[in-house]
Amino acid sequence: GLLPPERLPSIISNASQLGLWPEALDLLEHLSDARRGPIADVVADQGHDVIESLVSAVSAAGIWENLLPVVGVMSRSHRFTLASAPAFHHAQVLGEIIHSASVTSQWAQLLPLIDALPDRARQVAADLVAGLDEESVAGLVGAVSTDHLWPKLLPVVRILTDQSRSTLAAMRPFHR
Repeated sequence: GLLPPERLPSIISNASQLGLWPEALDLLEHLSDARRGPIADVVADQGHDVIESLVSAVSAAGIWENLLPVVGVMSRSHRFTLASAPAFHHAQVLGEIIHSASVTSQWAQLLPLIDALPDRARQVAADLVAGLDEESVAGLVGAVSTDHLWPKLLPVVRILTDQSRSTLAAMRPFHR
């Protein structure tokens, strides 16, 4: 609260240049959503090179569960800016993010990110979700029902390939 907002871009740039993303995300975990959201928005404004370094660091450290809550408190427009970065469009990265959301039950944080992805990347993510085991899909369906996230999930289902849609439709969680 004491940090002037105009200093945030240089602090974020330094975190990127010095490879301090894990430490920065750890710090953000200790802030309220009201404080975390504006900082996350500044990250999205930094450009694709900074976002690329963030994605690389989070992927290398395997700490997607620390980044997903930050993305969840971003403003909608900044989430779309972040999701437009090519670093988020790789199937391997999307697979890591989806796996982390599945393991940590962070579906409520994941779906807004998937919703913000460009169409091609969103389709890759949707097909990766369809490839999850039935227990993970049950967790997704439970979270969507509990947190009223159907408006976030339905666009994902809409762009599934026919094969992925059939795979999901055959799973028991969708029969309840």
